Amino acid sequence: MGTVITVAMTKGGVGKTTTAVNVAAAFAMNGHSVCLIDLDQQGNATYAVTGQAKYNYNDCGLFDLFMDFGKMSQRLTAYIHETRIPKLRVLPSTGMTNQIPPLLSILKARHAEIKEYQVLDACIRPLKELFEIIVIDTPPAKDALTISGIYAADLVLMPVNADKFSLDALVETCSLIQSINREDNRDVDVLGVLLTKVERNSATALIRKKLHTQEFAPLMLNTEIRKGAAVTDSTLLGGPVLMTEPRSNPAKDYLALYQEILPEVLGEQK
Repeated sequence: MGTVITVAMTKGGVGKTTTAVNVAAAFAMNGHSVCLIDLDQQGNATYAVTGQAKYNYNDCGLFDLFMDFGKMSQRLTAYIHETRIPKLRVLPSTGMTNQIPPLLSILKARHAEIKEYQVLDACIRPLKELFEIIVIDTPPAKDALTISGIYAADLVLMPVNADKFSLDALVETCSLIQSINREDNRDVDVLGVLLTKVERNSATALIRKKLHTQEFAPLMLNTEIRKGAAVTDSTLLGGPVLMTEPRSNPAKDYLALYQEILPEVLGEQK
């Protein structure tokens, strides 16, 4: 059975999509079969691994997977697309992703036995038989899709950057995980808290100190992602920084992240 890693943070601008894309790429480039699921209506993760806009996947992406809930087993592979990286596939966001929240309400009315945020987990369960690793990129909000992504996860990776609002969002995201585990009898684990866009300045040093002295200290990863122009360039080029700028500091850091989390991810599969 494949392991589901959800990259989640209720605040935007923390490098969440960049992290999801490069974690997925790192596993794929090291020989693992990977599926990246783009839950964000912006479709940035979709573009980052395909170079294609989300509208190119209308009728064969995330919204359509939800539309076929309960009858999609024969069509599942129709929603999965090739990327620029061998062994990495994507379940893309489309121009209709913003219509999924109201669709979930309709599905809940039709299927009283399931909660709205449980639909994604039910839809992607067959993918665990097809892929070793599933990486989910979530929206930067406390909304139905973010909660769906966390509910479907085995492990949650939480990127933060050096500002107070990131700390507030970290508290909120941890609370979401705890609520889901408590109320739905789940066993979603925190893979780690990842400090991103790291610079050599007092703000970063202060946030790092707070993260390592508060209740988050046991969750902090050793790896940090340095800020670099290569990330911006990779966005323009439509590829993970591991592929577009492999010698850059961010690429080296994401490779180090892969090596750090690999034992726990593989341990989840035992």
